[in-house]
Amino acid sequence: MRIERSRLCRGRHRLRPGRRCLSAMADKFRRKKEPRHLRLYHSITGCDAWLALSGNAVKVLIALARFDDGGSNGELYFSERTGAKATGLSRNTVKRCLAELIEKGFIAQTKPGAFNRNNLLAATYRLTWVAAPGCKPSAPTRDFEKWKHGNSQAQNLTPSGSNSDTCMETPAGGGSIPDRGETETSHVSSFPGGSNIGPQIVYQGEGSAEPETSGRKQANPTSGAKLAELRQRLMDHLQSSDPGEQSRLADTLDIPGGTLSKFVNGRNLPDRHCDRLAKALAA
Repeated sequence: MRIERSRLCRGRHRLRPGRRCLSAMADKFRRKKEPRHLRLYHSITGCDAWLALSGNAVKVLIALARFDDGGSNGELYFSERTGAKATGLSRNTVKRCLAELIEKGFIAQTKPGAFNRNNLLAATYRLTWVAAPGCKPSAPTRDFEKWKHGNSQAQNLTPSGSNSDTCMETPAGGGSIPDRGETETSHVSSFPGGSNIGPQIVYQGEGSAEPETSGRKQANPTSGAKLAELRQRLMDHLQSSDPGEQSRLADTLDIPGGTLSKFVNGRNLPDRHCDRLAKALAA
């Protein structure tokens, strides 16, 4: 009697419609598996940081996101060589793009790379809009939502921690100084992830800025008036263009991004870059 009752109960439960276990089992067999893909939400592609990204940085971000298998965020091994192979860009360009993505808050470096005899691991990264269980914090940080125009490292330096260099721009022929002012001060950021291409001069102590020496004038024979005119044309072009135009212009003309940024802020520009920049602005 007890056996028949249990069989009857099982039969009733099997015939009852809407049972959760039966529906879940049916969904398991009916569910269509989707191929691996990337999801970029509208909240990501519509923010100010995304609109300010360069095209190369978007390529590097997509290449990095392809390494996430759904549970490895925070342990995404990605070297400059890997990025160059995945995107077709140069290793220096990939390095600049990684620094740009970190600065705008789309990725964060969780562990620096270590290349030595005992450890040959690349740096690891996390996507900030996805949870990273092994990181602190593990929840998505979405740092790109906090980024605003003008929120660059160069403009956020404090007086106690900034590295500034001041240079006097005088014409090569000994003429008058341009109307933009007697001195132009450029604040160069010391962000560790940025490109280290191009010289960086830091004045320490109480030394004051001095006019260009003869050696520097020979290395940059272009007169100060022409440089000031070219700089003004570049600034007008950047103001009338979309965000990220400076990075795109640097990549197109093969000018290091740091060198072009220093030129905008008052530093000199080598003649080989001046000629290409002048032709591009005239086109």
